[in-house]
Amino acid sequence: MQFSNIKCKSMQFENIENTNLMKVTLSIVHPGLNDKGTFISENAIRNAEESIKNKPILAYILRDDEGNVEDFDTHNMDVKLVEVGNGYELKTHYVEVPIGVISESCNPRYVNIDGIEYFQCDGYVWRNYGNGAAELIEDNEFKSVSMEIQILDGEFDKHNDIYTINNYVYEGVTVLGDHVLPGIGGAKIQKYSVCTDYKDALADIYKEIYSLERKEASMETEIIKEEVQSEEVVEETTEIVEDNEQETVMETIEETEEQVVEVEENVIEETEEVVEEETESLDVFSNILEEVPSTLKEVANIIGEKFSAMNEELNELREFKSKIDLEELKGQVDEISNKYDLDVDTTELKEKAITKDITLEQFEKELKVLFAEKVLENGKFSKDVKEEPAKVTVTSHEEGKIIYGGLFEKHGLK
Repeated sequence: MQFSNIKCKSMQFENIENTNLMKVTLSIVHPGLNDKGTFISENAIRNAEESIKNKPILAYILRDDEGNVEDFDTHNMDVKLVEVGNGYELKTHYVEVPIGVISESCNPRYVNIDGIEYFQCDGYVWRNYGNGAAELIEDNEFKSVSMEIQILDGEFDKHNDIYTINNYVYEGVTVLGDHVLPGIGGAKIQKYSVCTDYKDALADIYKEIYSLERKEASMETEIIKEEVQSEEVVEETTEIVEDNEQETVMETIEETEEQVVEVEENVIEETEEVVEEETESLDVFSNILEEVPSTLKEVANIIGEKFSAMNEELNELREFKSKIDLEELKGQVDEISNKYDLDVDTTELKEKAITKDITLEQFEKELKVLFAEKVLENGKFSKDVKEEPAKVTVTSHEEGKIIYGGLFEKHGLK
């Protein structure tokens, strides 16, 4: 089982009568071979159609030094230093956040665009929780998106260098920045991590969609009510009818009035349910907030501040770990360097090892070469010693011997 993200067509928006939601249209995928050598059949797209429902619209927003929104980015991740047992461990998690949702009523369909049939659906981007995402889409009219899929069945043709996706399901859609290059990177795929916090965020978005769709249904009911009442007035003012037709008309009016009353009661009950759901939906934040505010906007602001604090803490941890790693690396470089007594300057080699332009193994190998050259230049491993001829001392056994008992010496004769 594999996960992949694939560049799609685009996302466009339309204005609706709701200050918290922006309705968007997503042109997601078309059958056939794409520019990067991935083939998706029409049958695979149609089989995956239902899985697009209730999936998140994700994004990571780039900001300048003053915190102003610049553009969307790509599939971003954060690395966090976590203390474990005898040291620290780096853990990776994806930092894309939900900015909207593709609801159950997304109206999946197929539309011909420039001679190519695209799979399209509708979605909603949340203005409050989106932290500027809706404004970015509005300012640019449309943005590119990447579909997040779970590949259930696929195969790679080595001869034609084509990866064919036979069966898949949707996991979400990520909005991309203008600087992100399109397409799939060869046959490699990137795993997509589904964040558990999405459930809480999407609950709020669903509440807004539910309210919006119920409001539209209520407006349609009012129109029906006006039409029925108009027909009632016309029937009551008609005087020239036969007796049997008069009775039929009156029965129809009575049945219509009962239907109108039932519809009004249903609308009132559903409205009360929406209000209750709005109150209950805030309870999902009780696990992450000590005190839950009374409005969704306040919740979004608090969560935004928490995310900022977490990112600041993460940056400090990264800086701390970098310093520790650098000192440790410098110590290893010095330890290796001290093993070899060299007359040449190795500062440049040390800098390359410290900046990781070369590995420690390569660094030591270079030192060994320099040491070998030094030995070859000297020609010997020991100091030169000047050789002198050997001196031999011979002691005569005749020296000091007195001949004839010393008679010659006694009489003055030698």
